[in-house]
Amino acid sequence: MLALFQQNTRELENLPVQLALWPMVIAGFAGIPTLLFIALSEWRKWRHWAVYAGTGVVISLPGGMLIALELYPERTGIAAMVLLNVTVAGACGALAYWMIAGRNAGNWRGEVSAPRS
Repeated sequence: MLALFQQNTRELENLPVQLALWPMVIAGFAGIPTLLFIALSEWRKWRHWAVYAGTGVVISLPGGMLIALELYPERTGIAAMVLLNVTVAGACGALAYWMIAGRNAGNWRGEVSAPRS
């Protein structure tokens, strides 16, 4: 998008390749850790919203740093805003997951409690 606004033809030539690779990079940085967190939260029955929001921030941080430093290596203020936006998006995505499935984490197991004595 930045190349389109600046009308930089050299970067526009690589646009199809970049559009194909960025989702893979983001999935590598965020997809695998997210799946591991989901499995761990189901196993440990974590149901608090703050756990999910904090994990969303932590998982999105490396990818956000990569994006910010790749797009704006010399502009630290803009890079910081990009990083902030990506981490807030990670927290919002994690909270959306919590609202859909995380509130009931671990309930599918239906474990029977020990009988009273």
